[in-house]
Amino acid sequence: MNGQDPPTDNVLVRRAVKSAIDTEAIIKAIGGGVTELHTFIPKGMFAYYDGKEFPYNPEKAKELLAEAGYPNGFEVTLTVPDFLSTEGTVVKSYLEQVGIKTNLEVIAYTTLLG
Repeated sequence: MNGQDPPTDNVLVRRAVKSAIDTEAIIKAIGGGVTELHTFIPKGMFAYYDGKEFPYNPEKAKELLAEAGYPNGFEVTLTVPDFLSTEGTVVKSYLEQVGIKTNLEVIAYTTLLG
């Protein structure tokens, strides 16, 4: 998530997005219960983030969006590599439940890197 550009430059929006997504359900359904979805940094290393500060709470996500000035949500494009299209679809569904209209853009992994 790019924290430099609106609306995700607002910390309340970033917290709302985190609260809108049930990462534990995604881990169980897609990751077999062993995948980390909170960080790219391995557990035990500096700057590891366990994601527990903002548990899944769609009502809290809506409150945070309203507090951030987006009571009706906003529109965003979520770009994912082709091998994560299922996960992207699930995240899109969670975001839309709290009013964030999400355009899912699935692209080839090599394009994403290039």
